[in-house]
Amino acid sequence: MRYPFAVAAGPQERLLITCPLLPEVSVTCADDDDTDIVSPVREAIWAAFATRIADRRAIALPSEEPTLFVSFPPITVLKIELHNAMVATGMRKAHLRRLLGDVQPMIVDRLLDIDHASRLVQLEAALAAMGREIVITTRAAA
Repeated sequence: MRYPFAVAAGPQERLLITCPLLPEVSVTCADDDDTDIVSPVREAIWAAFATRIADRRAIALPSEEPTLFVSFPPITVLKIELHNAMVATGMRKAHLRRLLGDVQPMIVDRLLDIDHASRLVQLEAALAAMGREIVITTRAAA
């Protein structure tokens, strides 16, 4: 998943970096050639993902190929898709637990924890329980 961000001139010769899909993301950093802007943007977007999951708010997904972006791993994308499906249907964790065969609560918590390295098979089962399927494509690297 390639998440877009925008860079603009900020106060006091700094850069202001925002994310159009996540208005709460705003990062400032030095305006010089040696500044790594991708790492702090990735961390801010990651934190926004975690906050939105905790608050049960949908996470907008990119709809077009952005010019400036940070990438996130496929497992993170699947966790966001699961979260968004739950938000869209009003499903609670307890209901998903029952759909998965009454698994332990921590199993569902970990499926929605973007910091936990869930297994693909577990995410696939959770998404299937919600009537979704995973479709994988590849393309030449940019």
